[in-house]
Amino acid sequence: MPKALIVVPAEGFSDREYLELRARLEHAGIAVDLASTEREVKASGGARLMASVLLSEVRPQDYQAVVFLGGKGVPSLLEVPAAIDLARSVHQAGGVVAAGRTAVLILARAGLLEGRRATGPLSLAEQIRAAGATYTAAEVEVDNRIITQRRPKGFKHFAGAVVAALRQPVGA
Repeated sequence: MPKALIVVPAEGFSDREYLELRARLEHAGIAVDLASTEREVKASGGARLMASVLLSEVRPQDYQAVVFLGGKGVPSLLEVPAAIDLARSVHQAGGVVAAGRTAVLILARAGLLEGRRATGPLSLAEQIRAAGATYTAAEVEVDNRIITQRRPKGFKHFAGAVVAALRQPVGA
C-alpha cells in the first residue's frame, strides 16, 4: 500500500484542507501520516491535531509522497533542515512531492523547482522564478511528480492531482 506524509507547520494551516486531503488519500487506499515540528499542531481555524511523527524523526524511505500544506505558518518550516531534506529525499527516490500555496517556497529552498513549471500565490511569483522555475499562475501545476497549488480555490484539483500521481508508476 502506498504511503503519504502530510507536513504542516505547528500553527497556521487549514484544517479543512488537511482533512479533505487525508480523506481523499485514504479513500484511494493510500496510508497517511501527519508530520510537523511539534506533536500537537494548531490549525488556523483553531482545531488541534496530533502529528503521528515529528519531522526530525521522519524516515523518507517510508513514503512515496510528501505533501506540504500551505498557510501562514509555512515560513517557520523554511528554517527546518528536516523539511527541506525530506522534500529532496522523496523526490530523489522518485516519489511525489507536492506543495500547497506558500509551501512552494519549501520546494524552492530544496532546489526542486529548477527547470520546472510551478505555481503558487502571485505574491511569490518572483521567488518561484528566482528558484529557476517557469511561473504559470495556474490553479494547480503538475510537472512530472512535483505538484504545486496557487490558491485555496484550486485545492480539490490539487488533492486529486496528488492521488493521480501516486497511482502512476515512477517514470510514467
